Amino acid sequence: MSSPVLAINGQAYFTLDTDLTQAGRQEMIYPTGIGPDQLVGFAVYVHGADALRGFNIDVTWDPTLAAFSTKSDVMVEEDDININGADITLAEELNVLEDPTKGPGAVNDDGHYYVAWAKFGGDDIVPTGEGLVYYFVLKTSATFSAEMELPVTIKVTIGSTTGGTTSRYLGQRSFIVNRDISSDVKTSTWGNIKKQYKDF
Repeated sequence: MSSPVLAINGQAYFTLDTDLTQAGRQEMIYPTGIGPDQLVGFAVYVHGADALRGFNIDVTWDPTLAAFSTKSDVMVEEDDININGADITLAEELNVLEDPTKGPGAVNDDGHYYVAWAKFGGDDIVPTGEGLVYYFVLKTSATFSAEMELPVTIKVTIGSTTGGTTSRYLGQRSFIVNRDISSDVKTSTWGNIKKQYKDF
């Protein structure tokens, strides 16, 4: 009996990290208490990849609530900064592709940012554990307040040339500034709960 063959990067996925004082992925916490003209952001990490040649990220948000910040980059440089409501020193971290080149067709419109990066020459990178692919930063608008939510949607695709050129879409995740966790809690009566199971 033969075992199934997994496609290149078949187990890959991505995560977001807002603990920017340490290199590597720690945790993702939604920042709260964020007001006008403040920086918010996160690092994007790819996990479980077999081989990497390139990646692209596609980020969307409400342009009336925030704007793209030029502090965004393919790597994290050490910097004293106020981001996600705290004064921190960013931990320097290189991209998983080491020194990638930006591809054509980048988009930087109001509320939409798309960019692709790739490694030219040599073999694909074989990551050990997680690898940083992008550091993304927004600046809230002058009319933004701590009572407003700012949802950000992030989509990631990775590519490889090992065993033939392939790409794999890793799905999407959300980063929500001033997330209202009370809206996640729903009250239910016993009658409502019984109705959900009436066919069982």
